[in-house]
Amino acid sequence: ITTPQAVIGTGANTTTLTSTVNGLDVGGDKITNVANATAASDAVNKGQLDSVVNTGFKVGADTNPVGGAVTHKLGNQLDIVASAKDATKTYDTSNLTTEVAQDAVTGKTTVTVSMKKDATFDS
Repeated sequence: ITTPQAVIGTGANTTTLTSTVNGLDVGGDKITNVANATAASDAVNKGQLDSVVNTGFKVGADTNPVGGAVTHKLGNQLDIVASAKDATKTYDTSNLTTEVAQDAVTGKTTVTVSMKKDATFDS
């Protein structure tokens, strides 16, 4: 059978499938019960995408919390700041600055932590 369009279902449960130059149009209906993709050209399902988002990526620093690096989930903002989190600590970050820059061509993001040129220290 060769046809550019097919109607599947009956009554209120019909879907019109249309083959276009841009791909298959399912009339705005969602496609359900999709198996996990296994090949590079397979469609992925929501469960696979959620897994990637929730897996995130590891973030470490010179000083990590107990347990080591933390996991940062995709879609959440990652802040890198130069400020004292706890006034009882034996450090002061008033001489530090942070700067974030992103290359418009490559998308590479760089976070720079610097010491102020005219830093002041307690004696």
